[in-house]
Amino acid sequence: MEEELIEEMVDIERPGLLEYLLPQLPPTALSVLTILLIAVLLCGWKAPRWVKPIGSIAVAFAFLSHAWLYLTYCPDFLRAETISPTVTWPAIQMNNFILLYGLLIFLLSRIIVLIQKSRI
Repeated sequence: MEEELIEEMVDIERPGLLEYLLPQLPPTALSVLTILLIAVLLCGWKAPRWVKPIGSIAVAFAFLSHAWLYLTYCPDFLRAETISPTVTWPAIQMNNFILLYGLLIFLLSRIIVLIQKSRI
């Protein structure tokens, strides 16, 4: 009996980091960054001059979203005397994921520009 319960507990799949974080992320920031990612990919194919500026816009938007979320949640954390790290850690991960997503779009835009320049 006990062995069966232990086996069932071991077989339980825990959600991964993305499965845990994505529902908590702000949808507007992710939507805008995803639209910018699609724009970088389409411009790499149709309008090569726009790839670099769109990548720069993506990283700027990611930094602005990062700052906005930080300024929104940081005063609440500072006012409260006792906040558990289990409450603050997902907010930090959420904030860093948006920044990482914007930086990846920026990096992709630079790679596309390098590939297009090597063809000339």
